[in-house]
Amino acid sequence: NLGDERIINLEILAQLRMHLDEAMVHEVYEEFVKETAQFLEESKQKNWDIRKSHMHTIKGNAATLGLEQIAQIASKIDSDLKKKITADFDLDFTKLTAAFEIYCTEYKNILNIHTEVNA
Repeated sequence: NLGDERIINLEILAQLRMHLDEAMVHEVYEEFVKETAQFLEESKQKNWDIRKSHMHTIKGNAATLGLEQIAQIASKIDSDLKKKITADFDLDFTKLTAAFEIYCTEYKNILNIHTEVNA
């Protein structure tokens, strides 16, 4: 499913499954939900240092898990904030939140559909 690949890079998912058991794979993606939800909520505050730190962490965590759309948006925000560019923050933050909400809605189904049975 092409839509699944846009949410989670299935090659990265397969690589994670080579190193982690299935329960741990699910736990890692679940932990991303909890941590990122907290970071996004905290980033609503007008503290640019907190926002920059959280965007950097979201970028890295999302890239590690193959969540490329989330990683790309967070990377743009992170890069802008490092350059003290804040004009696009609200729009980009809205895009990031929307991408995260789609991920939250779909990730469990994607993990279950793309479960590889290890013989």
